[in-house]
Amino acid sequence: MDFLFKKKEMHVFSADHIKNGIMDLGKSREGIMKSGFKILGKMNEKGLNKEGAT
Repeated sequence: MDFLFKKKEMHVFSADHIKNGIMDLGKSREGIMKSGFKILGKMNEKGLNKEGAT
């Protein structure tokens, strides 16, 4: 997770996303990312993830 966190942190926690309330999703950046990865993992198990931008 550390690699993905570092790779995606600037986008996920951009000024625009912070302004729009992303920090309301958890107590810390790491906690928010862990929750997001957990959700993505569950979606992947169910075959709901798609590759590429939508």
